[in-house]
Amino acid sequence: MLRAFARITPSDERIRVALKFTDLPHALYVLGRIEGVTDPQGFDVEHIVPTAPHDAWSGDGVRPWSEYSEDEQNSHRALAGTLGNLTLLEEHLAERVYGASFPDKRDAYRRSRVDENSALAALDSWGTAAIAERTAALTDAFVRIWRRPAVVEIDDDGLTPILDAVRRRGWPTGWEREFDYVEYRGERWEVPDVKYLFNRVFRRGWTDTREALDAFNARNGGPIYGEKAWNGTWDDLDEDHFLYMGWDAKYMMSAVQGLLEESGLAAEVFVKYSYIGNVM
Repeated sequence: MLRAFARITPSDERIRVALKFTDLPHALYVLGRIEGVTDPQGFDVEHIVPTAPHDAWSGDGVRPWSEYSEDEQNSHRALAGTLGNLTLLEEHLAERVYGASFPDKRDAYRRSRVDENSALAALDSWGTAAIAERTAALTDAFVRIWRRPAVVEIDDDGLTPILDAVRRRGWPTGWEREFDYVEYRGERWEVPDVKYLFNRVFRRGWTDTREALDAFNARNGGPIYGEKAWNGTWDDLDEDHFLYMGWDAKYMMSAVQGLLEESGLAAEVFVKYSYIGNVM
């Protein structure tokens, strides 16, 4: 029975990724447990950043929403329903500050009987970095409350952490792909094999974690170069940088793992193999 419960319970790593990037289900109940509110009746789920901020909304009282870049606005909207942007607030206080800028909400947080809200009241500003930091702290409480049974050798939904991934020894007859899918920081990627994964991870690193990618590339002498110095398959990252795609699968997997580790993202990436077989 313990193994059965463990098999259907996500690992702590997957929970952390899910809570970081996806809307919190059953928010009233979950927040009540985390914030110590035994009876959530009379409380609302408060979105610190509103789900649809008006043009004058501000996270710091200085810069209005209308001056946020499109990327900034999209990032805030994407995190509006996640754990770190939510708290329980008494209904009469929630009604008073509905849609208000963060500095205008702090007095309501200060008056709240929910202990967690006093920490919010002490902050000067609110944005995506603060949401991420609070999500991490509340997730620690989440995994303590909903602890997974300590059973070893449980494959979490068939997912393998990227640092444990290895190249499989050939594909059985009839199989056309190595991976069923890849879970990348809460996103589901349809990539059939390590070659596609290699390309996608390095392209994402080029835009999202450029400093880490440059450090990895310089230390390893590739796989990105300033010119197409030899024949083979290349992918143009821009006019002056080219990703060589002619490596063997073993190198590609090692490079993917190395870059993700360099970027600090490895714990948030998993692969699901499309078949079961022996490893090399």
